[in-house]
Amino acid sequence: MTNGILTKTKILYAGETTGDTAYLDTLRVFATFAVIMIHVFSPINLYFRDSLTDTEAYICVVLKNLWQWCVPVFVMITGVLFLNPEKEITLKKILKRHVLRIVAAIILFGTPYSFMEISFNANMSFNIRQIGIAALNAIQGKSWDSLWYLYMIAGIYLCVPLMRVFVVNASKRIVGYMLAILFVFTSLIPSLESILPYKFGIYIPINSVYLFYLLLGYYMH
Repeated sequence: MTNGILTKTKILYAGETTGDTAYLDTLRVFATFAVIMIHVFSPINLYFRDSLTDTEAYICVVLKNLWQWCVPVFVMITGVLFLNPEKEITLKKILKRHVLRIVAAIILFGTPYSFMEISFNANMSFNIRQIGIAALNAIQGKSWDSLWYLYMIAGIYLCVPLMRVFVVNASKRIVGYMLAILFVFTSLIPSLESILPYKFGIYIPINSVYLFYLLLGYYMH
């Protein structure tokens, strides 16, 4: 678990902090601690729910949710570092240095994890086809749930070159407008639809809130 947390931190949020971005190192420390807390409290309800009272289970959920801000903060840090117009980040660098590294991590970790599950479900029997199925599962995102961040950050990195063109050429007012649109359609409306018996017809073709956090990090900095 510890290796997974360290890998997550290094892969998701690689970048240099100097001068006016040195405060990001402090944020990373607190956010990394928050990741550990989530991994501490998440398995309790998952594996020991039958031995807990309702109150104990509720407390565990609350304690886990108190730390859920960590991934948004990490993505905001990525926005500060990767959307900085003064920093030279080419398309080649994004694809070769960052996206390929994520893909390698998915293959390196996702395939063995998926293979382990296949083996357990098959009563530890083995055949060569299981390796191919495990690799296909990793590509499709059907490996362990804790690896979801790899798939998310790969998509974020693919968007970075486009977002850099936007922030370089957009005024602060337009960036604020884009943030408002992303917040309303990727956060506010989905939250309201989850608690109200109504659906909002207008939508934008973006189904993740993390692009909002990427841009928000740059905007706030």
